[in-house]
Amino acid sequence: MIAVRELYNDALKCFNEGRYNSALVLSYAAIERLALNGNIKGDDLGYARMLFASFQSGSEIDPASVEELLHIIEGFLETGKKEKVIEAKPFFVVLLFILGGLIASFFVKINVLWIDAIRIPAIGFTILLLIVSFKTKEGTVHRGDIKDREE
Repeated sequence: MIAVRELYNDALKCFNEGRYNSALVLSYAAIERLALNGNIKGDDLGYARMLFASFQSGSEIDPASVEELLHIIEGFLETGKKEKVIEAKPFFVVLLFILGGLIASFFVKINVLWIDAIRIPAIGFTILLLIVSFKTKEGTVHRGDIKDREE
């Protein structure tokens, strides 16, 4: 998965070297990636799509237009929006595990043997959630498409 920041950095490098067509393609890919995540909409997305369509039809690309696309991406990256993917509270996960164990034990006690096929994967999944919640900062994992990196 290519991060938006990496696409932006590569597009900026191409722009500074005078390769405007390459910068346009990379900028457009970054904007489409942001649009897939629902982070960019409306006029900015429409402008990027119109510019890319004219590039595909063979029109000459103005460097100022490519620079404007780079500013759109840069503005998004500066805001630092991130999406929460997993927010696991260890207490509730343990409570869910205990409740599931009690219900499964009840079914086993009344001789429903197939419940073991459900109980064992449920225990494994709960342990996995606990590991993820303890390893992540404040129980939150951020989507991998935008990474904060020191440059």
